Amino acid sequence: MTQSRFNFTAFILSIFFIQAVMAQPPEQKNALVEVSRVEKRLLGTVVTLNGTVQARYETVIGAEVSGKVEKILVDEGDPVKEEELLALIDPDRYEALFRAAKARLDKASQDLTRGRSLYEEGFLSKEELDRRQVNYDTASATWEIARIERKDDKITAPFSGIVTQRFVDPGEWLDRGDPVFEISDISVVHVKVPLPERLVHKVTVGQEAILTVSSFPDREFRGVVLTVIPKADEGKNYPAKIELENPDGAMKNGMFARVQLILESPEEVLMISKDAIVRRGNRDLLFVIQDGTAREVMVQTGREEGALIEVKGDLHDGDQVAVTGNENLHDGDAVKIVNLP
Repeated sequence: MTQSRFNFTAFILSIFFIQAVMAQPPEQKNALVEVSRVEKRLLGTVVTLNGTVQARYETVIGAEVSGKVEKILVDEGDPVKEEELLALIDPDRYEALFRAAKARLDKASQDLTRGRSLYEEGFLSKEELDRRQVNYDTASATWEIARIERKDDKITAPFSGIVTQRFVDPGEWLDRGDPVFEISDISVVHVKVPLPERLVHKVTVGQEAILTVSSFPDREFRGVVLTVIPKADEGKNYPAKIELENPDGAMKNGMFARVQLILESPEEVLMISKDAIVRRGNRDLLFVIQDGTAREVMVQTGREEGALIEVKGDLHDGDQVAVTGNENLHDGDAVKIVNLP
């Protein structure tokens, strides 16, 4: 009997113990978050556009006379100066044609001078004088053509640049208009970029542009807006041409270029990691972590710069904001920071 009373008492006590435990509030676990700091930065409105580097001047020089290529004086990759001699086309033949035309002109000039004297003295008819005048005019025109061709048998550079292509070899026969050389001037280069319609009124001639190319990722090139073409292309963009000095030839014809245009002057703003922004309904918010507690802050987002975004709200430079573990947070939640920002 004593044993039974003892077992019953133990049973009753165990029930009271279980009820007491169940009555205790469950232990609240802190949410684990990573944080980063709000940063104060200078930020302007910058638009980034892509384009291709083009030589300021690029031309294919064609033969202005027909004949055999006598000499080639430059090759691909050679730098050339304006008016430098590049090749000769049958120079002996054009020199001979010039001398023959000059002799005919001299003879026609003498005949015309003598004929005028004879006409005034009555020893020459008007018809004969007119014939001598026609002969002189024809000889003069023939001489002028021969003079031009004697000059044109010498192919010269129209501007200073680099020979980027040679189309002929010595001894080759050329017809008038056949290509001989291609020359590019990359001492100054142009980059054409497409401006969306919404940006056209914000870009002006003379405005500074910052350029980078993949070949020199850590180097910035600076140029200016040369022109904005007031006609949209098929994509409804307005081409803008950027010009920049290229004295060392670092930027090559055809390189891919990234162009940044500063549309508004820099101002001091607060920026945070884009991961801090939580979208709920039509609201943007984030959580500031203070003394182990999450404080919900409504924000307005603005311009972006890499992984950061501009924000306006009840924030201060240096505030810690949650960037991971923030999706399920609520105002007042207890949190534990698991990184050191």
